[in-house]
Amino acid sequence: MKEPRISEIKSAAAKLRRAIEQSECSSDELFHFLETFPRVSCKPASLLLGKYLVEECDCQPIEFVSAQGWSRDGGISRSHFWLEYEGLIIDITADQYSEIEEPVIVTADRTWHNQFTHQTRTPYSEIMDPETLTPKVPATYEHILKALDSECV
Repeated sequence: MKEPRISEIKSAAAKLRRAIEQSECSSDELFHFLETFPRVSCKPASLLLGKYLVEECDCQPIEFVSAQGWSRDGGISRSHFWLEYEGLIIDITADQYSEIEEPVIVTADRTWHNQFTHQTRTPYSEIMDPETLTPKVPATYEHILKALDSECV
C-alpha cells in the first residue's frame, strides 16, 4: 500500500479516536464500554472505526479481527479486537495494554498482534449487518460524527 493512503487511514483513525475521547454522552447514547476508553472498549471502538473508514475513506473490504491470547494453564489471558485492511492492522485501543504507547496503530507489522494466537476474522458486511447489529452502533456513530464536526477534534 502506498504511503499517502497509509497516512490518510492513520489520520482518519486518529481523528475518530480524538472524537471518542472528547465525546460526552450519557449512557443512553454511548456503548457502555466506551466509558472506559481505550480500556475494555476495543470491540465497540473498532466497530465505529470500521464504519468510519468504510464511509469516509472507502476502505473496502475491511475485516474485524477478534483474538485471544492464552495463558500457560490453557485459559484466556487476554483478548483484543482490531481492524485489518489490505494487509494493514488498524488499532485505536492497543494502548490499553501496558506495553503499547501509541494511541493509533496503522501497520503491516504483526509482531505484537500475533501474540493473540486465536484470531477470527469477520467481514464488515457480516458484522455490520443492520438485521443483527445493536442499535447502539448507529446511535453512537451519529454522536461521534457530531463530535468530528466540532472544531475541537
